[in-house]
Amino acid sequence: MDEIAANRYPALDWRFELRHAERDFAESESWGEGLPSLCKSVERYVSHCALAFRKLIVQQALTDEVLFSDRHVLSYPCTTAPGARWFFEGTVDMENHHHFIRHYDLERPRRESLHLKLLSDYLIHSFVFVVFAGEGEDAAYEDARFFFNSDRRKDKVVYEMAISDFKAIVEDVLYDEAVYIETDDDGVIHQHNWEWKQRQQEGWGI
Repeated sequence: MDEIAANRYPALDWRFELRHAERDFAESESWGEGLPSLCKSVERYVSHCALAFRKLIVQQALTDEVLFSDRHVLSYPCTTAPGARWFFEGTVDMENHHHFIRHYDLERPRRESLHLKLLSDYLIHSFVFVVFAGEGEDAAYEDARFFFNSDRRKDKVVYEMAISDFKAIVEDVLYDEAVYIETDDDGVIHQHNWEWKQRQQEGWGI
């Protein structure tokens, strides 16, 4: 069996898990009630997908085009180092303040990008994970956004991503397929999808 095929078939199980997470999230929107249901559904969906991303990366089942694409996020600086983890478990105080807001300046957004491996690492090891619903009574689940960081980055920054942007990443991973393979000068194997071939042909003027 060739190298591409050897990676493709074990990856099918984790792509199936991604599809299951997509269906589960879509179903949860149809019967969900209120903010608690939204928070639970978003966190379950994102966590499930992040684990699938990690497994596919470890299996070397994804192409460079998906692995190294820039995944855009907003980042906010830490103003006061957070304390114990329990303080950030989605709790809201009597003044309706999410505790993490006291430690990060949401008035100073900065545009950044993360590659898929770093994104999945941060999500799996996230110290902060808080969901904000979309504005307005007619806001859908896809209008939600979530905040996250990692144990190592919690004293520096918290990231924000829209659930619609995250779903676009899931779609990229689901439909990624390695059709070309090459080895660089250091002996590292790189897999590519049709997008890579198309860019090459455009560069050659074909």
